[in-house]
Amino acid sequence: MAQQTVDLKTLQNSLRDCLLEMQDTVGGWGEHPGSHLSVFNTAEVVIALLEAGSAVGGAPIQQALTFIMNEKVDMVAPDKGTWPRTVGHNEGTRKVPDIIRTSIVVSALVMAGKNMQEARLSIDWLIARQNNDGGWGYKRTDQSAILPTCFVLLTLLRTSDTAAENQHRTVIESGLGYLNTKCRSRNGSFGTGSLIAAHTIYSCLAFQSARICGFNVPASTEGEAIEWLLDKPDLAVAPVEEEIAIDPQKGGGNYAYTFSMEQLLLRMLSQSPDGSHRQTELWLRIQRSLNGKVDDSTGGLFGQRVFSWSTAAGLHAIAVGEKHLAPIRPSRGEDPNGIKIGPAILVLEILLVAAIVYLAKSGQFSVLPASIFGFLVLAFLLAYGKIGERTFKQLASELIGRSKGKKGEDSPENA
Repeated sequence: MAQQTVDLKTLQNSLRDCLLEMQDTVGGWGEHPGSHLSVFNTAEVVIALLEAGSAVGGAPIQQALTFIMNEKVDMVAPDKGTWPRTVGHNEGTRKVPDIIRTSIVVSALVMAGKNMQEARLSIDWLIARQNNDGGWGYKRTDQSAILPTCFVLLTLLRTSDTAAENQHRTVIESGLGYLNTKCRSRNGSFGTGSLIAAHTIYSCLAFQSARICGFNVPASTEGEAIEWLLDKPDLAVAPVEEEIAIDPQKGGGNYAYTFSMEQLLLRMLSQSPDGSHRQTELWLRIQRSLNGKVDDSTGGLFGQRVFSWSTAAGLHAIAVGEKHLAPIRPSRGEDPNGIKIGPAILVLEILLVAAIVYLAKSGQFSVLPASIFGFLVLAFLLAYGKIGERTFKQLASELIGRSKGKKGEDSPENA
C-alpha cells in the first residue's frame, strides 16, 4: 500500500470517537475495552477530551467525573487528599499514596472546574509534599526527582490562567527553580541516563506552561532544551519507562510509567515560540510515526497495542498543536515504524513454492514433506491475511503489549 499524505488534524475526530467508544457504561476507561477500569486512565482521557474541545457539561465528561469521584478513597492524615494506588489482591489490599496519579486526577478535576471543591484537599496534599529544595519526590521524605516535580508543577499551573492570579505562585516558582538549578545541565538537557530525553521533554513542558501563564522563564531554558532534543532525534523518540517508586514496603506498589515520546514531543514543539522548531525533520518525523500507528479497526493509536492512554496522549498533543499542523508528504525512505511484514511473508512464500517445485521435479517429494510444505504454504497465506500492512516493530509491540496486559492493574501502562 502506497504511503499517503500525513494530516494529523484529520485524526482528531477519529481519536475522539475511539475514546468515546471505549468508555465503560459506568463512565470510566481502562487500557482497552473490557479491561480493569482505572482512575489514572480515566483522568488522562478526560484531560485529552477537554483539550480537544469536549464540553464539560456533556454526558461523557460528567459520567467520567462521577466515576472518578466514586473511586475516591478516604485516606487518613497526612495523606488525606491523595489518590492512592491499590496494592494486593487475594490476601487483602493496601493503599499507597501516589503523587503521579494524584497529579493526573487533580488536573482533570481542575480542567472540569472542580478545583475549589473536590480537588482542594488533593491540591493541599501536593503542596505539602514539596521538599525544601523546591522539588517533589515520589515518597514522603524522598529526595526530589524530575518527573514528580514536573507533574505537580503542570497540575498547579492549571489552577489559574495567569501567574498573577495563581495562589500557588510561590510554590510554583520554587519548583521551577529546582528544575533550573538542580536538574539542568550546561548543554540544556535535564537529568541523566536512559531517561534524559523524557525528563528533558517534561521539564520543557513545565517551563512552557509556566511561560504561557506569565511566569518569568528564561528563554534559554526552553530553547536550549528543545535544541538538545532536535540534535538527538533518535534518542528523543526512543521509548522508555520509569519506575514510579512510591512504595515504602518492599516496592510491591511501585509501577512503570511508559512515556508516549512522540506525543510529548508534538506538544512541546507545538508550544515553542520559535517557529523554526516546527520546520525540522523531527517535527515531520513524529507526525509520520504517529500517523503510522493508527489502528484501522478502532481509529485509535497504539503504543504497544491500542491503549486508551496512547490514544488520549495523541488527541491531547494534536489538540495542543492543531494551529501548527498541516498536511505533509510521506517520507521517501522506509516506513517510520520499520519494514513491513507482508512483503517478507510473500518472499518466503515464493521461496517455499520454488522448493516444492524443485522437490517435485527431482522425485524427492513424498507424502510427509508434501504435507509439511502444504501446511506451511497455508500458514503463510493466513499470516499474510492476518498481519497485512503491519511492520515487524508494530507486531512486536502488539505482542509485548498483549503479554503485559494480562497482568491487569500491575501492567506498566495501567498505572
